[in-house]
Amino acid sequence: MPLAQLLFSFEGRIGRGPFWLGTVLVWVGYGLAFTAFNGLGGFSVDLFHPINGADSKNVFLESMGFAAVLICVAFIVRIDLALQIKRWHDRAKSAWWVLICMFPVLGVLAALIECGLLPGDAGPNRFGKPDDAARGPAVIGHRLIAGGGGAAG
Repeated sequence: MPLAQLLFSFEGRIGRGPFWLGTVLVWVGYGLAFTAFNGLGGFSVDLFHPINGADSKNVFLESMGFAAVLICVAFIVRIDLALQIKRWHDRAKSAWWVLICMFPVLGVLAALIECGLLPGDAGPNRFGKPDDAARGPAVIGHRLIAGGGGAAG
């Protein structure tokens, strides 16, 4: 599966290897987004109190930093959703199962077990054929970097 399809498409299936690779990249992205804008220009981005200063220059800079963080996080959330939806598809479950994460502890734990630990369907299901589901992480990582996709013979 090409990297663009892995990160941006809501269709198809992915195995545990690409799911974990993408999830690690997503969490690195979250960390970079908050780190890059935290302390930018001598102020910090506080998601709960976005405007901290009384100076109009600082208010403008803080507002811009807050907006940049929101844009980055929205972009990363979309990638996170695409990964998780394709993983639910690999488990032969509807994309609506992504909503289980709205339950703080048990929902996130159930999603972690279902998407991260349990294998997907071995054969085709209503969401398509398995994509690299039975391959090892080294082959999956190489195919993602090379932009290749599909099953190799």
